[in-house]
Amino acid sequence: MDVAADLMYLDNLEESVGAIIRSTARATDIVDRKTSYFKTLAMDQTIDMSDISQNSHLCLFSLLQQQQIIQKLSSPKIEARSACDMVAFENVIEKVRTKFNLYPELFD
Repeated sequence: MDVAADLMYLDNLEESVGAIIRSTARATDIVDRKTSYFKTLAMDQTIDMSDISQNSHLCLFSLLQQQQIIQKLSSPKIEARSACDMVAFENVIEKVRTKFNLYPELFD
């Protein structure tokens, strides 16, 4: 049984996306550069979302599932920062810049 750490489950799949990709990779014999590439990525728990050709990671899933995977992994996870966060960040940058006299020509 493959234990998945990715926790990305899609409807009608018994295993997670990562578990499916990794178990397929384990069973794949390396016959060329492409299979080596996809097997290596899968074993490193990385998915290539740019390729839907035969023997790619995404080809293991239906078109609808491919779209769901891409949507889930492409969603921006960055939350909007507050003005307070930006001020604190700028203060840190200014302290470092001043301490090390970085780019004085830009601030004189």
